[in-house]
Amino acid sequence: MTGQKRRAVDSVELAEQAKLKIKVRLEIRKKQEVHRSISARVIIGSPQVEIWVGEKQQAFIVHQHLLTLHSGYFNRRFSIDEEDEKIQLPEVQPKRFTDFVSWMYYGTLLDTDVTESETAGEDNWALGSFLEAPSFQNHCMDDCFRHACRDERRHFVYVTSIESVYKATEKASVARKFTTDLMNCLNPLKKLKEGSEKWNDWTAMLERCPDLKADMENAVRQDWNGTYPWDCQYRDSYMVEEFNLGERWEEQILARRSLEQITMDAATGEMKSVLQLSHLKRKK
Repeated sequence: MTGQKRRAVDSVELAEQAKLKIKVRLEIRKKQEVHRSISARVIIGSPQVEIWVGEKQQAFIVHQHLLTLHSGYFNRRFSIDEEDEKIQLPEVQPKRFTDFVSWMYYGTLLDTDVTESETAGEDNWALGSFLEAPSFQNHCMDDCFRHACRDERRHFVYVTSIESVYKATEKASVARKFTTDLMNCLNPLKKLKEGSEKWNDWTAMLERCPDLKADMENAVRQDWNGTYPWDCQYRDSYMVEEFNLGERWEEQILARRSLEQITMDAATGEMKSVLQLSHLKRKK
């Protein structure tokens, strides 16, 4: 292929990548709008519960129906005992639960340094796995993993960040798949001089993380050809399957009351029932 043809191909590929970025950005924005809209409706008429988090048992007062909407863990807990007044999560970090609560209400993590940490992204993703909140996991993948890697200030892979992902997440998770692909794509060991201090740091880390070493060796070989795992064309490979939020709220509504009862209550002007009936009768 001549240089001119190569440049023409590169130009087309760049244009396609730009279109895909815009498409993904619009999809994420639309998803957040739906998230905020439904969450705002769910809290009307919802009881509030206390969730006690961390070793020091910090109390979070949260709308119960919002928890059951977004988390399979809480949905199961409250379906067993609707009046479960004190749920304790000593193994959960309060900073990470703060992010989860912010995401439930607003569709985003808190924009503050107070909740930041070097391992916030992977710890949030792991919390989403524990709480059975796939939408939260995907938000973390987009906002913490992919976005952080695109940021020029954090473009290169760090020993501590790679190792922390493998400490926080479970085997065969897409978080580990992303990390494995990142390692194979950027290949720090091949770019560093053998025997150098940094090369030794990477080698020692791989010895401490045999799962990562095995995953790198067993991964399907891919020619990244100037692309990276955080690029939009690979995004679907790192997403976990989500539930439809509108359908889930519908199931949650009808699990508590019949359509007949909701219709009768809505006729009296009760706003919780008015909102629920509107959702149930929405255009499919």
